This record gives sequence, C-alpha cells and structure tokens, in this order.
Amino acid sequence: MGALSLALSAVLVVVAVAVGTTASVLGLSLPMVPDTKWLLSFAGYLLTPTLVTVALGWDRIAQRRGVRDRNFVLKPQYGTWLRILVVAGFVLSLWHILNLAYIVAAALTQAWGLG
Repeated sequence: MGALSLALSAVLVVVAVAVGTTASVLGLSLPMVPDTKWLLSFAGYLLTPTLVTVALGWDRIAQRRGVRDRNFVLKPQYGTWLRILVVAGFVLSLWHILNLAYIVAAALTQAWGLG
C-alpha cells in the first residue's frame, strides 16, 4: 500500500509537470500546476505522506498484535522499508505542498487585489 501510493504520487508529479506552467518561486523557475488542476497536487499530498504514514502505523499495530500469537513471524524488514517510504513520501510531498501553497497564494493575491 505504501509503495503503491508513493508510485501514484510520483505519477501525479509527472502529470502535473506535463500540464503545468513555469513560475518563479523563491528565485527558482519551477513547473507549477495551473489553478484549474489543483486536484492533482491535493491527491498527491493525500497519497504521499498521509497514506504511507497510515501504512507504517498499520504495520506497527499488526506487528505488536502478532507478537501475542505464537505462530506469528515478525518481519522487521517490512517496517524498515515502510520507514524509508515515509521519508521518501515526505520529500515528494514537498512538491505537492509547494504547488498547493502557490495556488492559494495566487488566489489570495487576486482576491485582495495585490497582484
């Protein structure tokens, strides 16, 4: 579940870059999602840090409950991979967060007549 959500989020990044426009953010020229495509970044934000973290929590709960069963075999390497995916997910989600922040800032600038 964690790897799949990370992969889907990466696909959303590629799609968003393909439909995006170039904008200057902190002096860097970055591809940003247009205002009408904000759902791409929102879905990527939900998939990446949220779903991967839920998968890690679910694994930890399952591992602790499984200790009570004598037929249960611990799989610590699975938890390790999920922790790596959580870190990668948070790094990938920074792009989605930046896009969402840019869209909100542009909307507020336009609404307040500052731009």
